[in-house]
Amino acid sequence: MNDSSFHRTVSTGTVLVMFTATWCATCHTAAPALERLAERHPVRVVMADLAEVPLAAVEYSVRSLPTVVLLRDGVERRRWCGSINIRAIEEEL
Repeated sequence: MNDSSFHRTVSTGTVLVMFTATWCATCHTAAPALERLAERHPVRVVMADLAEVPLAAVEYSVRSLPTVVLLRDGVERRRWCGSINIRAIEEEL
């Protein structure tokens, strides 16, 4: 994924975008849990590496990692930063 394909990827449906980086240990821990959510709920999970989508990270004001943004048809509905509470995310779905 890159900045030009990011918006096409997240513009429709319910999407959880996790802004991440290769050096982010917490991101690597949270990623499998988000993927399991997608198996149980009608949501797509998109991993957005800061190195690949720097403009999207600025647009979404990503200040800490991981940052998970819940989008519905391209509109931000909720976000979580830092330590990710999977139950809280699941309640929003």
